[in-house]
Amino acid sequence: MNRSLKILLISNAVFAFAGSLFVPLYALFTESVGATPFISGLLYAVHFISATIVGFFIYKLKDGRLPTKSLLELNYLVRGSGWFIIGLFPTLSVLFLVQILVGVSEAFGNAAFNTMFSDHLDKNRHVSDWATWDLWKNPMVALAAILSGLVVTFYSFSILFFLMSAISFASFGIFKLRYQDRSA
Repeated sequence: MNRSLKILLISNAVFAFAGSLFVPLYALFTESVGATPFISGLLYAVHFISATIVGFFIYKLKDGRLPTKSLLELNYLVRGSGWFIIGLFPTLSVLFLVQILVGVSEAFGNAAFNTMFSDHLDKNRHVSDWATWDLWKNPMVALAAILSGLVVTFYSFSILFFLMSAISFASFGIFKLRYQDRSA
């Protein structure tokens, strides 16, 4: 596996860890800030509706029209900032706004990651390279699910969001400092 692909895998696996810290506890958090089950579902949907709307516009673009490296970096920073803001202001209105922001960021961030990953696949190793991504990502998601429960049990949701933010910024740093395009 080439170096560029390894850096993409590492930085995004760390980032997947950060994002996955919140998922198993989402309903508990929304309930803690006053949401009903319906509002919790609605807030969760807002994230994916935002991602879908932005994804539709990305879908219409021609290949090569997106500055993928910059968009992936921006994705790490936007989501990290959003999670930090929720840690500071854990309210329904802030969560609603951050869900939109994170959904938008996810749309362009995932498109950027998938494009860059595909561009760096090793010849005749596509299946292996994509399987390697899952081998990095899935254990990170599982570890995040366990750790998130511990963090909230022994500390708080705010600490969880600050941790998610810090890990997201670390992902940005790993990518920014280590990634080099194969053509560079």
